[in-house]
Amino acid sequence: MLITAFCLILSVSVSTYLDIEKQRTLTVDKLTTYADVIAFNAQISLLFDDQDTEENRLKAFRAVKEIRNIHIYKIDDFSNETEFFTSYNAPNTPPIPARLDRLKAPYTSELTGNYIDVIRPIMFEEIIQGYVYIRGDLSSLNAYIKDKLIIDISVAFFVLIVVFILSFRTVSYTHLTLPTIYSV
Repeated sequence: MLITAFCLILSVSVSTYLDIEKQRTLTVDKLTTYADVIAFNAQISLLFDDQDTEENRLKAFRAVKEIRNIHIYKIDDFSNETEFFTSYNAPNTPPIPARLDRLKAPYTSELTGNYIDVIRPIMFEEIIQGYVYIRGDLSSLNAYIKDKLIIDISVAFFVLIVVFILSFRTVSYTHLTLPTIYSV
């Protein structure tokens, strides 16, 4: 019984952990892909200083529920300073301050609470022209993790109860039949 319980708990724990990490990785990869697409499309808007076109392009991300904010930053040709270019905020999402302090390499994703920040460079002919910053919402991922944990714990608990009952009955049955076998 104890070995069965240990194996079940270990199996459920490892399976749950691997699934959660896979879902987290998929979410990060998805947002990074969106950032790369935005960076590719923003090249021409930055070169021609066309904020209106880029703002209209960013509005298409209204359909992506995971994206809360998008900032486009441009590197000024004369001063070489990074400056805010345009942004998108999802409906019912307040704007966030410029993230100029985070626009340094390496461009790794950063998870903080219910949000993930993704930064990608905007390249044109191998020269960085600006940056894309995306703030993604992790509330759907966190809800998935919560549901996954509840289901896995419930199933493991149910299976442990069934195993306990079956092992108890087996032991009771064995104790009842052994004296009759030895008495023959």
